[in-house]
Amino acid sequence: MSLEGKLREEYGEEINQVDDIEELNIDGLITTAKLTNEDKNYLEKFKSLTQISANGIGLASLENFPEIAGLKEIALEDNKISGSLAPLQKFKELTTLTLNANPINDFQVLEPLKILPNLVKLDLMDCPLYTKENYRETILKMFPKLKDLDGLDREGKDIEIEEQDDSEEEEEAEEEDEEESEGKAEESEDEDDDEEDGDEIVQPKKRASAVKPGKGDSENEDSEEEESEEEIAPPKKGKKNQFI
Repeated sequence: MSLEGKLREEYGEEINQVDDIEELNIDGLITTAKLTNEDKNYLEKFKSLTQISANGIGLASLENFPEIAGLKEIALEDNKISGSLAPLQKFKELTTLTLNANPINDFQVLEPLKILPNLVKLDLMDCPLYTKENYRETILKMFPKLKDLDGLDREGKDIEIEEQDDSEEEEEAEEEDEEESEGKAEESEDEDDDEEDGDEIVQPKKRASAVKPGKGDSENEDSEEEESEEEIAPPKKGKKNQFI
């Protein structure tokens, strides 16, 4: 059965969405030393692919490997590749290449990869080359932009542990931010409560006696007003005295 037939059998109708698929896994689906022209043409229909995994399919040659410009990650683990890697030079966007457990025994085989501008992660574990003296020093010198060689950074520290530590630090920072936000919210609520209490103290209810005068006070005020009016008002004209 062809690779296309195997993929349809494996993934069903989903595999027909060739324009939308970004990751494709053909691990172990076929056994071939070299992809056929038919396989190549079919795989090149997946124009949106950024990742392809072809582990353990028996590849000994990369001739007819699909030319998909946007590929960023290629996994070719546990194959039989030992010769030229020149067909991979076309992938200018490639950042990650997994070649572990292939019979690569010569540093020269890796030379074609030096022109890849974005290659930052390379895996060659379990290749014969991996056991050679000065292996790490030589590879890091060949690829000065590498950040991850066989799961270790340029200083030999475990990448996964560092990523895990970074993830834990981020989680702790997020938790601290949440706690701080909650604390500020509680402080804000307390301040609002204090302000409400303050309003009650500053604006107490007025006593009735302070607003409304007593009845006696009102009568006295009216009497005083009348006396004042009598003193100020001009005298009324009376009848003339008959004896004058």
